[in-house]
Amino acid sequence: MAYLASAEAALAMHVHLHVRVRPRLRFVLQVALAAVLAAVATHARPSDVLGGPASFRLPDGAAIALETSAGHVRGRLVRPTHVPAPGRDEVVTFDRPLASALRRAEQLVAVAGRGFADGGRTFVVLGVAIPSVDARGSGYCGAGSEDHLLLLEWKARLRKLELRDRVQVQSCLQPMALQADQGSELRTVLRGIDDPKRATLTWLEHPRYGPTTKTVTATAGKFVVSP
Repeated sequence: MAYLASAEAALAMHVHLHVRVRPRLRFVLQVALAAVLAAVATHARPSDVLGGPASFRLPDGAAIALETSAGHVRGRLVRPTHVPAPGRDEVVTFDRPLASALRRAEQLVAVAGRGFADGGRTFVVLGVAIPSVDARGSGYCGAGSEDHLLLLEWKARLRKLELRDRVQVQSCLQPMALQADQGSELRTVLRGIDDPKRATLTWLEHPRYGPTTKTVTATAGKFVVSP
């Protein structure tokens, strides 16, 4: 938002140095300037929030950003028609199973960068990489993490994300490894997916399916894995 501060300072200096007006007219100009800056900020904030891989846009145009640090997780909601005062962004909360998963995650990736509506409910698929407890895994996986897709439901009135389902897609504790052209890191694998509720994944090895390609679809609050 630095450009907004720069624009405000430049315009304020222009009014102060070059516009010799009566106090009442000056007040009118200041009010108009404030309205313009507020309108610009209103449209800019969701884009700013969507700068990271753990940020996503909701179907109503609002945006959520998830941040993790030292075992703590924080969620922020920014509405398209509301600009919170500094330090007063709307807080997003989590149910206990989701909070536990997020606290242990070393990577968070919002699939397709946006949520989706399904049956009058709002969901988002989040990829999480959690460090393996035991690094004795074999096979193709060398990242030392247990990777899952989490299906989250957004409860707008409560400003809360709740875990509805999960599916493991990669592991170093069992023979489960994904294939990707640029490597098997979860962020890399999910980068090319543009459908927020459907991911087609190719496994080099899988304890249940073997080497295969399958589609993981989120529907009615559950994941369905199909050929």
